Amino acid sequence: MNPRDWMPPAGLSLSRPRPVRLTRDGKAPFILAVALWVGAWAGAIVLGAKAGRQADQQRLLRDEGTDTDAAITALWQDRGESRQPWVAYRFTAQGRTQERQVKAPLRT
Repeated sequence: MNPRDWMPPAGLSLSRPRPVRLTRDGKAPFILAVALWVGAWAGAIVLGAKAGRQADQQRLLRDEGTDTDAAITALWQDRGESRQPWVAYRFTAQGRTQERQVKAPLRT
């Protein structure tokens, strides 16, 4: 059948367009889509700001940082349920000795 020869069914040749509204079942996906779109933009803004801060920190470390050697002075784990491992270390930079202790990843 040739598309040019197509004719609407009987009784529909004079129908006018009617208004279309979303039903309750159609509103939920629309609201979800809008929420996801807004969330994506908010996430992009937050991640962009975080990336900018990290780039500034990298630049500062590269420009003003110094190479040094450090020594691990102690390794231990918390006695609680988490058994969180800790590392204590010491290093000297610009004539000053620094000592710190930090949490270590459990897998390390």
